[in-house]
Amino acid sequence: MTPRPAGPGWTLLLALALLPGCEAPPIDDAEILAHDGNELACVVRWSTDQPATARVEFGEGDEPRWFVDGEGEGTEHQVTVIGMRPERAYSLWAVATSDEGGELRSAPLGFETGPTPFADLVTEVTALDEAAMEPGWTLTNVALRGVNYPATAVLFDAEGFPVWYHQIEGGDALVDVEVSWVDGPGVLIGGSVAAGTAPLEVDLAGEVTWSGPVQPAGAQLLTPGQMHHSFAALPDGERLALSYDGKDSEIFDRIDQLSADGEVVWSWSGEEHLPDDITVYPWGNAVLMDEEAGVAYYNARMADRLFQLDRDTGQVLWALGEGGDFAADPDAAHPWFVGAHAPELQGDGGVLLYDNGGADRGFSRVVEYALDTDGMSAGIAWEYPGELADDPWYCAAMGDADRLANGNTLVTAGSLFEDNSRTRIFEVTPAGERVWEMWMAGAGEGELAGAYMAERVPAPVGEL
Repeated sequence: MTPRPAGPGWTLLLALALLPGCEAPPIDDAEILAHDGNELACVVRWSTDQPATARVEFGEGDEPRWFVDGEGEGTEHQVTVIGMRPERAYSLWAVATSDEGGELRSAPLGFETGPTPFADLVTEVTALDEAAMEPGWTLTNVALRGVNYPATAVLFDAEGFPVWYHQIEGGDALVDVEVSWVDGPGVLIGGSVAAGTAPLEVDLAGEVTWSGPVQPAGAQLLTPGQMHHSFAALPDGERLALSYDGKDSEIFDRIDQLSADGEVVWSWSGEEHLPDDITVYPWGNAVLMDEEAGVAYYNARMADRLFQLDRDTGQVLWALGEGGDFAADPDAAHPWFVGAHAPELQGDGGVLLYDNGGADRGFSRVVEYALDTDGMSAGIAWEYPGELADDPWYCAAMGDADRLANGNTLVTAGSLFEDNSRTRIFEVTPAGERVWEMWMAGAGEGELAGAYMAERVPAPVGEL
C-alpha cells in the first residue's frame, strides 16, 4: 500500500472540527482487502498522520451496529473484520481515535460476503432467550453427508448464522475433530485431522499460530500413530493428544502431553495400564489432565468407564461406571452411562458427561455424578431430560455437555446415522428449560449434518 501523503497534523484537524460549520476531514485512504481463506471476513487498511487506535464499525444498513478493535496504537492500521453472515451486503467505517479522544472516520465502505465451503449446511434456531442464555457465540465443528469431511471449525451467532470459520485443507478428516477456544483469542483444531495434515491453532484472522504433529500418511481408522477424538489445550501452551497405539496387531490408546514445541513430556499407554478385564479395544474418546492433583483421566467408550490415572505411575486409581469401583445410586432407573462422551470435571469433584445410551436403552441424556471418593459411591446429581423435560432423543455416537458460567448446560447431540435423531446444539437451565436450540441438517432431502463437540465462547465482536 502506498503511504498516505503527509497532511495537517491531528491537532489541527481537531481544531478545524471545532470551528462553526467545519468538520474534520474523514479518513480518505481506507480500503477493503478480501480475506484469503474466509469468505465471511475482510481486512480494512488505512493510515493516519498521528498515532491512533483503530476500530472498524459495520452493519447491514446505513448505521453501524457492531465493531472490531485493532491492536495497539500506530499510524498504519489494519483490522480483520469478522462477525458477518454469509452472502450479505455490509457497510464498514474505519475509525481512528487519538489519546485525547479525538476521532476520525472514513466514509462507508461496501463489502459483500460470499458463501462458506459448507454452504449446503442448513441451521434453524427454535429457541432463543438471550436474557437467560450464556452470552457469546457457539464454536463447533461441522461435517456434512458422512463421517469423512474436511476438518472445519465454525462460530455461530445466537441466531444460528455462521460468522467465522477455518477449514484445514488437505483432505477429509473424520467427524471426531475437537475444536476448542484458546486464549489469544484463537481456535485449536485437532484430533482426527486428515492424513498428512496437522492439528492447528489459528487466530481469528485465520493465521496459524501453532502446528502440531503431522497425522501419519495414509492414516485410516485404527491406524497406529493416528491422532483421534481428543486434542486439548493445557496451560503454558502445552497440548494433550490421544492416539492409536499398536502392538502385536492389537490396538490400544496412547496419551501424549506435548510441550509448546511439540515434544512429548509425558505419556501413558493403555496397553500397559488398563485392567485385565479390558479384552477388546476400549475406544477411548476423551482425555483430561489435572497436573496440580497429579492425575489424568481417560474415557473408554466401549468399556463404559471413566478412568482416573496416576500421572507418576500410570496406574488406574479408580474407574467410574458399570463394573468400576463406585457403588451405583440404588434409586436410579439408569444408574450408569453407556457409550459416553466428553466427561467434564466439576468444581465440587463431580463429573458431567454426555451419556449416549445404547440401542437396548434407546435414548441419550446428559448426566452429572456426585462422587464420594471416601465411601466410593456415585449418585446422580442432575440429568437432562430425566424428570425435567419431555425431550427424548437418541444419538449413538458423538456428543458433548458443557457446564456454562451462568449454570446452564450446553449440549451437543450430533449424529450422522440415518436412524438417529437429527443433530442439534442446545442450552438448558438447571430446571430443564431450553433457552437456546439450533438444529443442523444438509440442504438436500434427507441430507445429514453432524457436530462432534461445541463450546460457548465470548463474542470477539462488540455491539454498538
